[in-house]
Amino acid sequence: MEEEIVEEKYRYHEERPSSFETRSGFSIKNFYNPKDIENLDYSTDLNDPGGFPFTRGIHESMYRGKLWNRRICAGFASASDTNKRFKYLIERGQTGLVSIPDVPTQFGLDPDHPNASANIGTCGIPLYSLREMEELLDGISLENIIFELRTEHSHVAMVLLAHFIACAENRGMDVSKLRGSVLHGPIRSPVCSFYTISSLLPTDIKFSVDIIEYAVKHMPLWYPLCPAGYDYRENGINAVQELAFTFAETISYVEAAAKRGVKFDAFGGRIVFALSGEMSFFEEIAKIRAARRMWARIAKERLGARDPRSQRFACSVKTAGSSLTAQQPVNNIVRTAIETLAAVLGGAQSIDVAGYDEALTLPSEEAGSVALNLQHILAYETDVAGIADPLGGSYFIEYLTNKVEEGTLKLLQEIDKMGGMVSAVQKGWVRREVEKAFIERHREIEEKRRIIVGVNDFTVPKEMEVKIPVYRNKQDEISPEEQIARVKRLKESRNNEKVVESLKKLRSKAEKSEYENLMFPLIEAAKADATLMEVLGVIREAYGYSYDPFKGVKNPFF
Repeated sequence: MEEEIVEEKYRYHEERPSSFETRSGFSIKNFYNPKDIENLDYSTDLNDPGGFPFTRGIHESMYRGKLWNRRICAGFASASDTNKRFKYLIERGQTGLVSIPDVPTQFGLDPDHPNASANIGTCGIPLYSLREMEELLDGISLENIIFELRTEHSHVAMVLLAHFIACAENRGMDVSKLRGSVLHGPIRSPVCSFYTISSLLPTDIKFSVDIIEYAVKHMPLWYPLCPAGYDYRENGINAVQELAFTFAETISYVEAAAKRGVKFDAFGGRIVFALSGEMSFFEEIAKIRAARRMWARIAKERLGARDPRSQRFACSVKTAGSSLTAQQPVNNIVRTAIETLAAVLGGAQSIDVAGYDEALTLPSEEAGSVALNLQHILAYETDVAGIADPLGGSYFIEYLTNKVEEGTLKLLQEIDKMGGMVSAVQKGWVRREVEKAFIERHREIEEKRRIIVGVNDFTVPKEMEVKIPVYRNKQDEISPEEQIARVKRLKESRNNEKVVESLKKLRSKAEKSEYENLMFPLIEAAKADATLMEVLGVIREAYGYSYDPFKGVKNPFF
């Protein structure tokens, strides 16, 4: 009845919102009151910040004790170029670094592979050897920075982690003091990525456990598991699906680790969930709050967490690249500001703001500065960092938090009935859900059920838009031909006897048992200058696969 009155009242108004529902399809009423949350119990459903189930924040003091980690992604056609961008961002207040490998690296290929040349330096950095990692981090103090390795597959992730560890050890660092995370997702990669040629091998989940087990024993400050709901969300799904898919995937890794004998409490406090920050402002705040409450209960009741730290939902938010527009790109500054504010009000531990020019080009230095200053302004020029969960108690926020939780739990039950997330992916169900969501999202825009300023309404002629230059640093940029020459020089100048010796040890370990952790021989191989494809090729052969996933290159050593 209330909705009918509102609709009648505004029937003849030309300007009104295009939709009265959230991105997840929850209807939005004109207003909310105590009746909408009458079954909410403060002590069991909310509690004070820092208290179970952590709905209002995982720390009592929240940002009063420590501001969120402020980051901007960077990954260019060479390690040296990206190193310069890292230093530029650190000078401007960035507190964390994120590395993005290029396409051949994501496939596990060296630049001199026949299939690699067209994509060298595309979408990120060629990171095929320890020397490239050392160049990437040259002059950067690893003791004072939080570093994230971001890739799709765990077999690539563990090699890059081995390079990072070897780099630190060569500097004389104690690896137990390294801080950061490694993002990898063999379960979601067949759904979210085009790097699917070797995805979801049974060994890939095993490698995820290798990373977890090594970090548990040797890297107490490292976050070895970083489930990325962001990757699902960028393909068009809603907030409920994002949480359900991410939780189901995480449970699969935890169960695989348990089979190895790695208890959840040993690493549960070092899982960071990478979520998307979308434009549905209130729903995004409610999503983070609901996620904390759900994960606390899943961790305690399903996964057996006894340590309160293992029950806390640590959250990293990246503003949605899919929300950015190539049309009127300066408007993207407003979009990322709104998405960042939602992440702060929701209580995220780390925020990665997209550059306003990302829909057109690699982020420029100017875009990086704007993204960082946006966060600095929120942190230091407003009051948002001074109070934990400032919207807690809002009838609408609490109602929406409940709705997100209800929808997520229902979807989780559906995934459980299919046998878990691995089974749901293998059956094709997850991909079908993603494809349906993607099509519906674009249909909404085409039919103007969702207004995107500058795209399907409020457009301006192209010549009136603020010009955004395409980022190119020709002075520093390394061509694909030079990258191929670099890797060839590496292979000619290194001690190949040490390379062969390290690869034989790696293969022996891989062949020995499915529970053998490969991190130590990978670190040794990294220090011997064995390349990404060489170590992965040996591992693939040990597990019964071809040396080259494309079957175009043979093992050059044995």
